[in-house]
Amino acid sequence: MQLQQIVLPSLPRPQVQVKWNKPMSGRVKINIDGLLMGSSKKACGGSVLRNSASDWILGFFRNLGTTSSIKAELWALKYDLTLSL
Repeated sequence: MQLQQIVLPSLPRPQVQVKWNKPMSGRVKINIDGLLMGSSKKACGGSVLRNSASDWILGFFRNLGTTSSIKAELWALKYDLTLSL
């Protein structure tokens, strides 16, 4: 039995518009993100805090070592919640 290689045509990727929605007047918005870098599992996490005028209030970024992407996201969330207290 001989194996055949099938080559599928690449499909165009849909374009997705990413838009930041500012919070209501008098409120702040926290955006968090965790990142896992490939198979090395080295992760980092960070956050940005902005007001209703879109002004940057504070932000951070931290190397988290070897972990999972969900743990990186959760670390950033926990850190933000600690800052808010």
